[in-house]
Amino acid sequence: MDMSEILKIDNDLDRNEELYKVFDEDKRLKSRTGLVEKITTLTEIEKLISSDSKILDVGAGTGAYTLPLGQKACEIVALEPSSSNFKLLESKSKTLANIKVYNKSSYDLKDLESDYFDIVLLFGPMYHLSRKEDRMDVLRQAKRVCKDDGYILISFINHDTVLISETINYNTNIFSSDSYISEKQRLIDRPFVFFKVNEARQMIEDEDIEIKEIIASDGFAEVLSKQLEEMTEESFNNYLDWHLNHCKCPETLGATNHLLFVCKNKK
Repeated sequence: MDMSEILKIDNDLDRNEELYKVFDEDKRLKSRTGLVEKITTLTEIEKLISSDSKILDVGAGTGAYTLPLGQKACEIVALEPSSSNFKLLESKSKTLANIKVYNKSSYDLKDLESDYFDIVLLFGPMYHLSRKEDRMDVLRQAKRVCKDDGYILISFINHDTVLISETINYNTNIFSSDSYISEKQRLIDRPFVFFKVNEARQMIEDEDIEIKEIIASDGFAEVLSKQLEEMTEESFNNYLDWHLNHCKCPETLGATNHLLFVCKNKK
């Protein structure tokens, strides 16, 4: 199935299943652009965990965060709905007894025990849940399974910056394409779901989840993707240091393709 056919699939889980047969998330996070996002995100998570931490990773993909955190935390439960991603995740995690992986989605959180996890990672759901009621439900379930004073970390794809990075890297005429609704000045939510910073903030606050920090997890990396790959190792490492020191600046939030909300759970 090609991308044009995938875009026509209305059911979120079915679209997700077909998307990751053609979209290589593992490869994306190994690029320098992806590494900026991954390193930034891991840096924030590692500030919060200990050897006693129990972590729930919802939408775990191929294990970009599950596997390194499995070296440091007590227990990780990883849910991944895409069968192709799940097979890789399952294979990679076999040597770590403290990681339990399931071919399940954010719709299955109601099966989990309340007040059990110290940290809940929602790094996939908001990329794929197109219905408001499903997004609200996953936030409520995350609150329920997370301990009081635990942490919920949520990722979003930043609507306005996607328009710019897509124009630069892929489609000069995206503003006149079928993906863009000019009268609304919005991308269609296919194959991913997009949010402006204030939309993401409002959604979280509406569920009485306390936002501690908002982070530009990949900053300018998508816009600079070609240049990052051409940089020397020294230049890239210096760029990464610069990014990590600027990714929490308010002005950077408008430039990043991916947003990371670090939240405190309050019952």
